[in-house]
Amino acid sequence: MSNQRIYLVEDHDLVRDGLSRIIQTSDGFEVIGECSTGTTALREVPALDPDIVLLDIDLPDIKGFEVLKELLAQDAQRKVGMVTMHSDKTSVERAFKTGAVGYFVKTADEEEFLQGLRLIAQGKQYVHADALPDLFVDRGSSLHSGDERNRLSLLSSREQEVLELIGLGATTREISERLFLSERTIETHRKNIHSKLGVKNLAGLIRFAIKSGLVH
Repeated sequence: MSNQRIYLVEDHDLVRDGLSRIIQTSDGFEVIGECSTGTTALREVPALDPDIVLLDIDLPDIKGFEVLKELLAQDAQRKVGMVTMHSDKTSVERAFKTGAVGYFVKTADEEEFLQGLRLIAQGKQYVHADALPDLFVDRGSSLHSGDERNRLSLLSSREQEVLELIGLGATTREISERLFLSERTIETHRKNIHSKLGVKNLAGLIRFAIKSGLVH
């Protein structure tokens, strides 16, 4: 299977270089172009025809949302993920209503960033967990989730391990012993899982673990 071809639009050199390094050293992806302005992006993206465009919201010449509109006007099937420091509900909703398929917050670690890229490559939507709490307050579920497998990807690999054991009926102490972690650490993971998935109780976590395919 060929690599997913990525085009980066980010005006901060350090951020752009960091994203490029992560992508170039990860299996399944490659950077085919990058720039620091919306004007350049609108000229180069149609010519290079990348599989995914990563687009900063705050650009020095044209706002990212305007660039997004133009890119989708050129090709409605183009996959565009917004990259930003903004995690407010208004920005997230505007991104998806305009046609973005991903929302990456710059506080994401490498694992979270790559999880999002993989989801987009699979034709799904992604929004970083830092942008989820406000959405849950109003909606009770993720704006973008689509299905449980999509929401499952919001969890780190360790949180997925904890959720799997919860789905199998293990107690906090049993999970602690199984993963060689303190009970306090397990409780922290549980709290994060509840927050990221928007699930309020144990029964909900077990149902989610089963529906997502984590537990068979």
